[in-house]
Amino acid sequence: MTLNQDGTRVDHTAAATLLLQLFMSVVDGTIVNIALPVLTREFMVALPFLFFNALGFSEMMLGFLMTPFPIATIIVAPIAAGLILGPTGV
Repeated sequence: MTLNQDGTRVDHTAAATLLLQLFMSVVDGTIVNIALPVLTREFMVALPFLFFNALGFSEMMLGFLMTPFPIATIIVAPIAAGLILGPTGV
């Protein structure tokens, strides 16, 4: 700790901790908002090729395995919108 010109104490560790928390929240938000959607999109593109080529599923079985993803999106999207927008919908 050091003293200001008026004699009050300045805690540099609190300021450093605050700056570190601010930096980590920005970095964490960037990772979640950029990397996660990219990884999810790449996963959804590669999944049919994995099922068909590597695991040897037929085209019909591949369709059955991929169908739950859009159905889950149809069900969850209105629920997520309701949670985000609230009861007023604004």
